[in-house]
Amino acid sequence: MKLVSMLLLASASAQVGKTNLYRKPEPTATPAAINEVSTLKAAHGKPRPSEHSTGGGNLSFEYQTPLRLSFRASESPVVLPSTPHRLSFARLPLGTVVDAEILESVIAFPEMKTPVRATVRSGELKGCIFLGEASLERNSKRITIEFRKFRPKSKTEVYGLTANALDIDGVLGVEGEHHSGQTKFFAAELLAAAAAGFADASIERSTTAFGQVQDQPSLDTSSKKALTSALSRTADRFADKVRSSPEYSVFRGPVAIRILIQEQPKLIE
Repeated sequence: MKLVSMLLLASASAQVGKTNLYRKPEPTATPAAINEVSTLKAAHGKPRPSEHSTGGGNLSFEYQTPLRLSFRASESPVVLPSTPHRLSFARLPLGTVVDAEILESVIAFPEMKTPVRATVRSGELKGCIFLGEASLERNSKRITIEFRKFRPKSKTEVYGLTANALDIDGVLGVEGEHHSGQTKFFAAELLAAAAAGFADASIERSTTAFGQVQDQPSLDTSSKKALTSALSRTADRFADKVRSSPEYSVFRGPVAIRILIQEQPKLIE
């Protein structure tokens, strides 16, 4: 009987545990709290995983997402070339020959650069300007012109290039009127040498018994010797002037030339 009472008491206790009378109430979300959570998610988006999360091992977040580009605040994402690219003038490629004209007269010296301007006279580049320098070539005595700058017509851009001037026949340089002064100095030297020889020949001389030639001691002989010495020194001085005399060549504009492009023009910054 006592055993039956204990079984009935255990069964009743089990039924009481299954009821809601002793269950702890669970928290419920209010509408205001739900709206606040939705607003925070919309403002901040999906939360970013921690940089030190262990989901990807010991790698940081930047290395766990290889398709995502990330930069540090101290680094610039813009990559610039080491050497700037200079724009080229496509209508003057290497090896082009352009018909041009020099309007001004030019004087050229062997060891001096003279500025020269040439203007394109035909084709699609008519009116474009080349700027260069002229000098006298010692061997051929021709005026060589080397162009270094180019400016298109009605534009302010300036291009750098390498080009040379040819004559109409395609020969390097331009032929001008050569001046050296050698003819004038040669005539003066010849005249001084002839006068010195005539003065020396007019001196009276005698031959001794031993076959030696002696000048007659007189005032006329002394004056003629002085004249001969002066004329000889004058001839030597003229010879020195001939060796160091300046030379130059001149041509009168306008002169038609051809310009050979040896380096494509590139924009000067």
